[in-house]
Amino acid sequence: MSGTVATPGTYVITSATLATATQITNDSAANGAFSQTTALVNAGASITPENGTVGTTSAGQITINGAVFSYDVNSTTLQSFIADNSAALAAVGVTMTYDAATQEVTLSSTQPLTLGSATDQGNLLQVLKLDTAPITQSGGPYTATSTSSIGGINDGATLNTANNAGFATAITGGRLHDQRRQLHRRPDAETTSTTCCSRSTPRRPASTRPTIRPTTRSC
Repeated sequence: MSGTVATPGTYVITSATLATATQITNDSAANGAFSQTTALVNAGASITPENGTVGTTSAGQITINGAVFSYDVNSTTLQSFIADNSAALAAVGVTMTYDAATQEVTLSSTQPLTLGSATDQGNLLQVLKLDTAPITQSGGPYTATSTSSIGGINDGATLNTANNAGFATAITGGRLHDQRRQLHRRPDAETTSTTCCSRSTPRRPASTRPTIRPTTRSC
C-alpha cells in the first residue's frame, strides 16, 4: 500500500480469487443482412464502401482480368454492378454471382483470374472480401469467393447510420452497463470500435485483490 513501510520478514501472498480471461461474443442474429438492391454505401457492408480518396468526386474502379470496371458507392448496387457489367466480364471470361444465403460473391474465370491493379480507385474488392480470397482451380474454371459474409456489423461506422452500422436492430441512445460500471452511448457520435475501446478495465473489487499476511519473521 502506498505510504506504508512493510515489516521485514518472510511473507506468503494468498489470492482470494484468481483472475480469468473473459470473452463475450455477439449473437450472430445481431448482424444485419447485406442488401444487393441498395446503394453500396447503405447496403449493410461490414467494410465501409468508398469511391477513393475522401473529398474527391471521381468514381471508384476495380480491375478484373485486366478489364476496368467503374462504380459509384452512392448509386451503384451490387445487383446493378453485376448486371451492368455482365457482358464486359464475359468478354474477359468472367462470371460474377452473389449468394444471398451466404452473403458471398464468387468470380469464375475461364482463364487465370487476376484481381486488382495499382491504378484501382476505392475499395470494392475489400468490401466484397475478394482482396485476400484464394484463387482456386481444379480442372475447371478459376474461382475466387468472398472470404466471409460481406454484410454484418461495421465497427467503423457511426451507430445511427442508415443501415444501423450493420446491426439488425437500430441503436438508440442510452447507457451501457457491465457488472462494475455504466457508460453513456451516443449513436450519432459513437461507433462499435469506440464503444468497445472506451470500456477500460476498472480497479478490481477488494474481494478479488490479493491479501498479504506474514508467516515467519526473521530479524
